[in-house]
Amino acid sequence: MDVWETETGGVKVRLPSGETVERNSVSAEDIKSLAREAGLKKFIVERADGSILGPSVFPVSDGEIIIREYNEAK
Repeated sequence: MDVWETETGGVKVRLPSGETVERNSVSAEDIKSLAREAGLKKFIVERADGSILGPSVFPVSDGEIIIREYNEAK
């Protein structure tokens, strides 16, 4: 018997508000757009394990990504 699944994985993007957005894949432009919609000007992007993601690693098609506001020390 062959078992099929409709779930293809995808990416969960957690926003500073606590809201989660799910996509099949996210590009660097998608991340910028989501951050802009959340009202962020400066932000960092990390995996759920805490590793920081830079623009060069995108597009990402699996796992969980967290967008965090960046607050500069004054």
